[in-house]
Amino acid sequence: RTAFTVPPVTVSATAVSGQRAGVTAYGRPGEILTVTGVNWASSLGTGDFTAAFCAVGGGSCDADASSNLTTNGSGDLAGSVTIPSGATTGARALKVTHSGRSALYNFRVMGVRSISLSPASGGLGQPVDITTTDFDPLAAVTIRGITNLTGPTYSTDPAIQGQISASGVLQSYPYIVNDKDTAYIQVSENSPDGDPTTDKAYAAFSPLSASVFINSVTGQRTGVTGYARVGDQVVVGGAGFVVSRASGTITALFCAANGSGCDPAATNSLSTNGSGDLSGSVTVPSGTTTGSRSLKVVVGSGEAFTPLTILGTRTVTITGDVGALGLPITVTASNFDPGAPVQIRSASSVSGATPVYTSDTPISGTITSTGTLTATSYTPFSPGAIVVVETAAGGGDPAVDWAAAPFNSLVPGTTLSLQTYKAASNATNTGVDFGSITSPKQPTPLSGDLNQIQVIDQRYGSFGWSLTATLSNFVGTRVNMSKSVLAITPICTTIGTASAPGATPGGSNQNFATPVTLCTKDTQTGSGDTTSGVYNIDGALTLTVPAFQSSGVYTAIMTVTLA
Repeated sequence: RTAFTVPPVTVSATAVSGQRAGVTAYGRPGEILTVTGVNWASSLGTGDFTAAFCAVGGGSCDADASSNLTTNGSGDLAGSVTIPSGATTGARALKVTHSGRSALYNFRVMGVRSISLSPASGGLGQPVDITTTDFDPLAAVTIRGITNLTGPTYSTDPAIQGQISASGVLQSYPYIVNDKDTAYIQVSENSPDGDPTTDKAYAAFSPLSASVFINSVTGQRTGVTGYARVGDQVVVGGAGFVVSRASGTITALFCAANGSGCDPAATNSLSTNGSGDLSGSVTVPSGTTTGSRSLKVVVGSGEAFTPLTILGTRTVTITGDVGALGLPITVTASNFDPGAPVQIRSASSVSGATPVYTSDTPISGTITSTGTLTATSYTPFSPGAIVVVETAAGGGDPAVDWAAAPFNSLVPGTTLSLQTYKAASNATNTGVDFGSITSPKQPTPLSGDLNQIQVIDQRYGSFGWSLTATLSNFVGTRVNMSKSVLAITPICTTIGTASAPGATPGGSNQNFATPVTLCTKDTQTGSGDTTSGVYNIDGALTLTVPAFQSSGVYTAIMTVTLA
């Protein structure tokens, strides 16, 4: 008996379609392996073999793969096997079988190329680690940013080169994103071994939209973030900027509300950390444009802005009949802290660091969201200045958060004067209107109001005065009417505690047939040992129309004398 050994059958790949020359150890579904082998039965046809991709060792096989295998007369195997769609990926083995005899060839079935990013979003300048899956082992690759997949359109960041290891791991430095429009990061295999147009994968990357916000404003009350003044420090935060930028490399500007039309760059202490978070402060420079503005921060190619109102110097404006003590004036203000509670007060002096307030009763108001005080009525009883001051209750500092306008009514001098102010029932401050009436059948009274007369005595000595009035006859369209038809009951009021006492109104129901006395002031002195002061004179007028008075328009001239 003669012993002999049956040699084992073999199978191996000599090429893989779709892979670069020399690649025989891996492939992807749809690619074709060119195979050879020995020690098979001779002269076998294509239907005599089965081929499948199995686990290493030959178990857990996928469905049979399409193959075209034959042997020649010496039992040499030749032909091809197509990697089927849906083949299990990873370390596998090609198993070829005929009549119970099988041969295995270790082979890696590759999946679809893919990459993952860590992090997948971040601030500009953020290093991004890239992990690859199913790229060709040992392939040289290019890493680039993409702004638009159509084309594609590449970012302005430079491409970097990398190398896939034998185990499929990407070997490269982290990719850094500085182009704010980057939407994807792509890894592509290089020519000639790969086809960059097809042998590639990309993953979405989201640069953090840069944002800036205001934490506080040094120089303003706690909680204020919406406005500032020249010299204030605006303490800011932010995110999504270029990472790790030191102070001195960042630009801060005060601009129009939409971020355009900026003033020159402002001094700042801004910096960013390794995550692109912004911190520091910006000083509002002298000459900064006031109004509704914005603070813009520029770091490399990233920028962001946030609304900020720049307030100018606080101002107070007085309108109306300035200088008349005891009568209302209209006060407005601008560039005060928005929303701040304020008081309107009289001050005898504003020449020092803080006003010297009088005993006049203050009134309260509130500054609008735009920093203005709407027209507010205020009645001063003391000379000097009108002050609008932010109150401590609202977080303001009354010692510094104020502005004033001069109010020059009672300034020591040598004059005795009067002014007139329109009564509500009259059209002007120089006329009295009694209205109209149908010619009566009996004497009929009509009522009117004397326009208010204010006597201002600035003589600051020991004096008195009298205020009298005379009247001409009424001149009509066709006939006249006697001045005796008019009578007055005057009222005389002393204004303010600084005015000397001793003012007395004339008698009731005085008839203008003769001169009437409106008010007299004796020589009594006040707290300042003078007879000076401010006095308001009003009066109720009665015009008695005679019976059957001829129709027409009647006018008379009243002459008021201060002596």
